[in-house]
Amino acid sequence: MKKNVIYIAIALISIVFLASLVFALSQKAQVSGCKANCTSISRNETKICNEDYKACRTECREEKKACLDETQQKFHSCLGNCSSRWCSRDCSKQRIIERKECGKSECLLDCRNIRDNCTESAKANFSACKDLCELSPFEISEEDCENASGFFYKLCNGPYFDIVCSKESYCICDGKTNYTCPENYTCNKDIEEFLPRKAQAPEVYKDLLGNDLGNIGICKKTG
Repeated sequence: MKKNVIYIAIALISIVFLASLVFALSQKAQVSGCKANCTSISRNETKICNEDYKACRTECREEKKACLDETQQKFHSCLGNCSSRWCSRDCSKQRIIERKECGKSECLLDCRNIRDNCTESAKANFSACKDLCELSPFEISEEDCENASGFFYKLCNGPYFDIVCSKESYCICDGKTNYTCPENYTCNKDIEEFLPRKAQAPEVYKDLLGNDLGNIGICKKTG
């Protein structure tokens, strides 16, 4: 009977280890995929910014052309009403002034400002999107945890034949064994929300074999 219990325990530990490994790899893939999606969205936003800028410049050129055409028509109309050389000169001078005004349009500057604002907005959205992809401050690799004398394990509680564990593994600190956290991490004792069910006593945290771990916490990244 004891051998069966040992075999079951070893099998459970093996399953937990493999599940943790798969989950860690899955998390990395999810983060990578999330960031790739952010990049794709950002590229599309930047593309739209550039397309709108080109359309805006086209409208500006058309606006300038219409202005020059109108100036030319006014010039010809002015000449048609002239009966002296001085009048023709005044028409020419007026045309020069109006053509300069056509070239002073703020349209192109407005287009550039709109594009710059659009591009900055796309960059801000990209940065915010990437931030959402980052792992929580409680995420840490098993290797980093154990190298710092922490205990990389799931949070489990309940009686031996009814132990329930969290889906994720955490870097466990303190407790009866005085586990420690890596550099730039602190031991967070407010972990009830991470448990699969509400804790009934201060020392209910166990491993899969039912061993009491004591008043543990989980390592949380500082800053």
